[in-house]
Amino acid sequence: VPGVAEFAASFKSPITSSPPKWMAELENDDIDMLKELGSLTTANLMEKVRGLQNLAYQLGLDE
Repeated sequence: VPGVAEFAASFKSPITSSPPKWMAELENDDIDMLKELGSLTTANLMEKVRGLQNLAYQLGLDE
């Protein structure tokens, strides 16, 4: 496919490149949370998000 080689060459290998800038600011707890969320099924992730939305709503009511 024309252009694929140039496109692929424009991206650094994640193995050899340094971590992205945003990852440098993460703490171990943040990384653990990302791993936990990444391991959830779609349904479980949606349930987690709903729970966070409900918590945020309740906190808003308490303010």
